[in-house]
Amino acid sequence: MTHVILPFRRAAVVGLGRSGAAAARLLVGAGIEVRVTEAGDSPALAGVAAELAALGVVTQLGGHSEGIAAWAEALVVSPGVPPANPVIAAALRRGIPVWSEIELAWRFARVPVLAVTGTNGKTTTTTLLAALLQAGGLDAVAAGNIGYPLVEAVGGSCDVIVCEVSSFQLAFSDTFRPSIAIVLNVADDHYDWHAGYDDYLSAKARIARAQTAEDLLVAGSADRGARSIAAGAPSRPAAYGLGDLASVHAAARDLHRPLAAAAGIEGGRVVAEGSAGQASIVEVAKIRLAGPHNLENVLAASLAALEWGVDPEVIGAAVAAFSPLPHRSTLIGEIDGVRYIDDSKATNPHATLSALQGLERVVLIAGGRAKGLDLSALAEHAHRLVGVVAMGEATDELEGLFAGRVRFATATWVEEAVETAAGWAAPGDTVLLSPACSSLDQYASYAERGDRFAAAVARLEQAGVR
Repeated sequence: MTHVILPFRRAAVVGLGRSGAAAARLLVGAGIEVRVTEAGDSPALAGVAAELAALGVVTQLGGHSEGIAAWAEALVVSPGVPPANPVIAAALRRGIPVWSEIELAWRFARVPVLAVTGTNGKTTTTTLLAALLQAGGLDAVAAGNIGYPLVEAVGGSCDVIVCEVSSFQLAFSDTFRPSIAIVLNVADDHYDWHAGYDDYLSAKARIARAQTAEDLLVAGSADRGARSIAAGAPSRPAAYGLGDLASVHAAARDLHRPLAAAAGIEGGRVVAEGSAGQASIVEVAKIRLAGPHNLENVLAASLAALEWGVDPEVIGAAVAAFSPLPHRSTLIGEIDGVRYIDDSKATNPHATLSALQGLERVVLIAGGRAKGLDLSALAEHAHRLVGVVAMGEATDELEGLFAGRVRFATATWVEEAVETAAGWAAPGDTVLLSPACSSLDQYASYAERGDRFAAAVARLEQAGVR
């Protein structure tokens, strides 16, 4: 790896997940003395700590002490560790650098990084953009907040990295500079971590903090938060939207400068214009990703790939071949005319509202941990609902929104929710698991929640019961 000189000699890593362990290894490789602090204590964590100990890393399991912040000259924070963490709070009081994984990784990056952020759609867009670049003959990898930490990816050999970045990671970044930054949308989320919308928006805006006029920022033209980030960015603006190119340009007028590139829908096709001129990319009917929100993801990724030099025909073929990722408006099956859709990844109201667009006669399975978010916007779509089955910590709030307006029931687990929903649904209806909440009050992850939903639907099908 290229030798990198860091502005400190001792660093503490907060969190011993995959990114924390990778950050510790990267720091050791750069000649930094490293200590790790981790709130959890399990045999798996002890095993990782033992591996790091062989590199000279001291690990503290089972809790955080402020003493490690007094020892350190810098802190590297794993995704999701909030500023209220005592080690981070102590470091901020001392005025020492507090970096996220992506800020550390950026110092070691040897190839261009393209970055994707937004409240919803990040993983789909990141994965799709990497696939489009690969189709164009580039050795592209998808990394970041997608399961493959950027601190690992920068040590590999590739042509370009497409990095999903969260607000948590961006909040502790300063020099991170993607050549192309995509801001999909900014909606209420993670208020158990951020101090409200303005704080959340400010964190998202840091994706463009270090960009220059050589770089590009792609924003959703219909999203107020995304446009506001583009308006304040030093990079060249680009935008996309579900209307024609003229309407995309019109929606972006509040940027007060012309767009460098744009993408939209004309004549049933994804079209774009930019540095390579005008391009017709793919028929909307050929796109396998369902829903308007996924069409926006396609527009964003296609525009970025086009501006990175991939041929429009290549982009179109790769988009048409791209399959939906699990737990994101994924059709699980159809039983007796009733469709069952797994959208377990919808962990905030904005995501659930996106999933409901274009659907009618829905039995909605929702609930979980609301993360301090207001769920009341869901009630605006009551006219689409046959009924609501609520589960988890948000049950009482959902009952207050829907009981007396639509058919309403509660369930202890998602399996019970599927049984209730199946009993209500008639041919032509959709049973939609789109919780608008985190799964962590009941399940290890949204993936477990979605997998259990799919298994329950499979049992219904095997039993021949709608």
